[in-house]
Amino acid sequence: MNVPVSPLAADLPMELLTWEGFQRFCVDLIAKLPGVRRCREQGVVGDPQQGIDIVAEMQDGTTHVYQCRRVRQFGPAVARRSMDRATYKADAYSFVISRLATSAVRKAIGRRRRWDMLDLRDVSNLVHGLPQEAARRLVLTHFGAEWVSRFLGISPVGCYVPPEDYFTTLQDPGRLFNHSWKLVGRRSHLVQAMRFVRLHGRAAILFGRGGIGKTRILFEVTKRLSRLRPDDRVYFVNPSVPLAAEVVGELPHEPCVLIVDDAHRPGTLVCFWLCSVPEIMRSSFSSRAGHMVSSSCVPCSSARGMRQPTLPFCRK
Repeated sequence: MNVPVSPLAADLPMELLTWEGFQRFCVDLIAKLPGVRRCREQGVVGDPQQGIDIVAEMQDGTTHVYQCRRVRQFGPAVARRSMDRATYKADAYSFVISRLATSAVRKAIGRRRRWDMLDLRDVSNLVHGLPQEAARRLVLTHFGAEWVSRFLGISPVGCYVPPEDYFTTLQDPGRLFNHSWKLVGRRSHLVQAMRFVRLHGRAAILFGRGGIGKTRILFEVTKRLSRLRPDDRVYFVNPSVPLAAEVVGELPHEPCVLIVDDAHRPGTLVCFWLCSVPEIMRSSFSSRAGHMVSSSCVPCSSARGMRQPTLPFCRK
């Protein structure tokens, strides 16, 4: 049977970006790469930039710098002149260009010590190599929703969102109800949550009646994880996306902490979901999301296989 071929786009349409948009995209991409501690643009338009556009401070203490070139042509002569004009002191230098590089220009750059280049295909592959949610946000921000589907092959609406997105509105001190105030007490709950993650627990439920601060505790847990365990990735289940079989394919591929707030809502009661989904889905969950935490107004004793705890935090 001949099935029509419908491949994803191989490259992002970087030629459609303005030069400012291309540079902002490069900054966002580089900031998401492994080993990067901080990334910034080198000054503003009109500033002396010493031949570079982006500075990346690495976790190992080294500095990598980048020249962003949104161009139609980029040959060996242009590359050599650009390298000669780069006076910024760094440990590594790279070009980022918006087109495919020729073998001649790669050869010219390769002759210079500490110089490298990323062309259109290299950059597109780097985006594909990012964690799925990071890639989705990057492509959505700079290229739009259609390109999330055309390039990544996933929905523009993420099933799993990072804490900074989940709590965006709740961190605004101008709102009547917000989480910008300091948490007082609840130390035992925070200790149990951090211990659960540290000891690689499978699933935990923080339960209690509505309005007593379960979500606020989760907010504090995510803050502590980002500070004390920066390599642990944390995601919240998007409350606007039903937690059904179809979303298992979008489970993060890397080990992570997956949090479901208000797990008592129809379609999101995690303890029931973990017990009732087919074995292939449980295997997918086990191999991807390392830990799951949920908050619920449903008494913990109603969760199958879980015993009523002495504290409102139960583990499985």
